[in-house]
Amino acid sequence: MTLRLILIRHAKSDWSNPGQDDHARPLNYRGRRDAPEIGRWLASRGDVPGLALCSTAMRAAETLALILPELPAPPRVQHSPHLYHASPEVMLMVLKTADAP
Repeated sequence: MTLRLILIRHAKSDWSNPGQDDHARPLNYRGRRDAPEIGRWLASRGDVPGLALCSTAMRAAETLALILPELPAPPRVQHSPHLYHASPEVMLMVLKTADAP
């Protein structure tokens, strides 16, 4: 079986509150506006994931939440705190332990 890995970075985050905890930083207006386009683009290419692994960072979770309604079928979603500021090695560990459909 061939699996496809799709990496998506969060949409544009809000830096208007410089003292805000990085993990809690939300998307800004542009990020909320643009994130659904990622979902439409994926759907138009037929790249619809069966599983979405997502950081627990607010901006990552918000981005995913705005992508999902644009997909023809929602994937299973797993939020992982390990993906927040993850090194390539940690990302690989999370991928190896994921239950891919």
